[in-house]
Amino acid sequence: MLLSHLETLIAIQKGGSFSAAADIVHRSHSAISIQMRQLEEQTGFHLFEKGKRPALLTPLGRQFVQKSMEVLDLVAELKQIGQKDSTSGAISIGFVPTTLQTVLPIALAELRRRYPDLRVSVMSGLSGELAQSVADQTLDFAFLTAPTMSQNNIQLTTIAEEPLAIVSSLSCQIPRNPYDLFLSQPFIAFSRKSWLGHQIETHLTQAGVSFDPTIELDSIDAVENLVSLGHGVSMLPIRAMAPAHPNLQYTKPDVSDLPVRRLTLASNLQSTRKTLHDVIVEIVIQKIKSPI
Repeated sequence: MLLSHLETLIAIQKGGSFSAAADIVHRSHSAISIQMRQLEEQTGFHLFEKGKRPALLTPLGRQFVQKSMEVLDLVAELKQIGQKDSTSGAISIGFVPTTLQTVLPIALAELRRRYPDLRVSVMSGLSGELAQSVADQTLDFAFLTAPTMSQNNIQLTTIAEEPLAIVSSLSCQIPRNPYDLFLSQPFIAFSRKSWLGHQIETHLTQAGVSFDPTIELDSIDAVENLVSLGHGVSMLPIRAMAPAHPNLQYTKPDVSDLPVRRLTLASNLQSTRKTLHDVIVEIVIQKIKSPI
C-alpha cells in the first residue's frame, strides 16, 4: 500500500470526482483509476459505490479516508523528527513563576504570529527543576532566573540583567546606609527555595544583614504589595519587563558587588532548534528595548 495511493484517495474525497483528483495530484484520469483499483484489491473491500457518478465513497471508504488522513499526518510528523532546525511541529518551553505574566504572553503571541504551524506547550516551575528538564531534553527551552553557573548539557543565553534593590514604601525614609532598613523594619523575603531567594540571602549575609524574615513568599508581586502597604521592606530585582510599583521606592545600595538577577534562556547543547532559540531571544530582548 503506497502513500501516493492514500493521497489520491483523499484528493478524490476532497474534489468529488476522479477528474478533480487528477488535477489535484497531477496524474491522468486513467492513473487515478488504476491506483484506486489496486487499493481496493489490497484492502479487500469496495471504496466506492459501484455505478455512481461522480465517485461516491462507501461507508467503509469514508472510514478509510479518515484513517488515511491520520496516517499522512503521522508520516509528516515522522519526517519532521529528522529535520534539523525546524520551525514547525511542536516545542515545549518552561517559565519560572516570575516570568508568567511578563515573558510568557509576549513569547507565545509572537511565536504564533510568525509560525502558525508551530505547536507550543508550556510548563511552569522553579529554575532548578526547569534546568534539569532541559538537560533531560523533556523541555526544548526554559526561561530561568539563574545565577552564573555551569549546567551539564545546558547553554544559557542572557536575556536581561536585573539589579537587586532594597524595596520600601514611599513613606519610608531611607537611611544613609540603606541596609539599616532591615534593622528597623520587618523583612519580607522572596522564597529561599528559588535561585533568586538564595542569591538575595547570600548577598544580605555578606552585607552583614541577618536573614530573618517575618514573611517569606514565592511571588514578587505579592512581596511588593505587602511592602507597599507598610508591612515591611524587602530586596528584589528591578524587573526589566514589569512596571515599577507606583507606591514603592527601589534603592540600589552603592556597593561594587551588587548582584543582578539574570534572566536567561536555557537550551540543550544538543538541540537542533537553533532558529527558534534565536527568534525567542530576539522577541524578548526587543520587547525589553521597546516596551510599548
